[in-house]
Amino acid sequence: MNTGMTLSVHSGMERRAFDRLVRTDATGTPIPLWALNAAIEYFGDEGRSEREHVEACIQLAQRFAQSYQDAEGITATPGLRITAQQLVERFRPRVEGLRRLLFGKDKVPFASLSEAEQWIEMESPRPRGRTKKDLREAEGLFREIESKLRRYRTLVGREVVVCERTRILPYLKPDGDRRGWVTIPFSEASTPLAELEAVSRRLSDATGFPKQEVVAYILTGAQPSLPMVRRSATYRQLGERPTQRRSAVVEVFSRDLTLPQLRQLHRRMRGEVGAERAKPLTRKHQAVLEVVQRRKREGVGKAKQTAKAFWQGVQQEWNAAHPNEQYQTWRGLEVLWRRIDKKRGKGGDVR
Repeated sequence: MNTGMTLSVHSGMERRAFDRLVRTDATGTPIPLWALNAAIEYFGDEGRSEREHVEACIQLAQRFAQSYQDAEGITATPGLRITAQQLVERFRPRVEGLRRLLFGKDKVPFASLSEAEQWIEMESPRPRGRTKKDLREAEGLFREIESKLRRYRTLVGREVVVCERTRILPYLKPDGDRRGWVTIPFSEASTPLAELEAVSRRLSDATGFPKQEVVAYILTGAQPSLPMVRRSATYRQLGERPTQRRSAVVEVFSRDLTLPQLRQLHRRMRGEVGAERAKPLTRKHQAVLEVVQRRKREGVGKAKQTAKAFWQGVQQEWNAAHPNEQYQTWRGLEVLWRRIDKKRGKGGDVR
């Protein structure tokens, strides 16, 4: 027997009445039947079949319908839903422990996302203004820390990196489509929102559930969902010259991903890095790039050339090395160079 779970017994009449209430209130909404059935079953198993739970049940059904066709337009499989349920069961004791700490009981503290949002807003710390004295003291402390770290690195022979991190608690808004955020300032004394942020972050990192859905589960019992895939973009830039590049990162959470779905994801990824409908760079582009860059390096420190004289030199060198791909004027090579220079920062592609 799992002693960490609370067993509630409800009569068949109560569950049938709850079922009717949910279906009546959901009339006219675009929620698919399978999502409504899954939410009703979940709330029944949790022993939450009172009139006050109807709104939360419908919200969960809406989230089921949305999350099982994720942001990539890929519908989740039963296997992924089973995996999500297993993960929830594994971290349920940790969640119930947090509920006891924050609310004095391991049961779900709020019946809906609306109530949970009200509690979060009530617990949100009021921003405290920083005085000039505070800022001067903080600057002095940071210089002192840097000085001690330099000495520490010298003594141990290892690099030590110190970084600041802003603690942000995301949560689902009552409509289930939007997110809210609360910034949690550091405090020597632990606060309810700080505890909630720390636990939800660890559970999200360990499982792949979106952090805001873990927060919703802790506060309302709404089942979190795993996406089939999650895609994100990273921007990289070297120096001040605008050579910013984008790279796409994809996390796959299900082994049921099909080849057509991978093709769909591949198209989206190409769009993410600016390579959609793009022609790849060729060996000719590489050769032109090498000639132009070398001649620019060789011209450093010499008498400044006019643009026309520079590109005429490029044309002469190119025509001598490529007798089968000669240019009649220098402007053709200049135009090609500008296209390469414009597009090579977008993943190395030219249109």
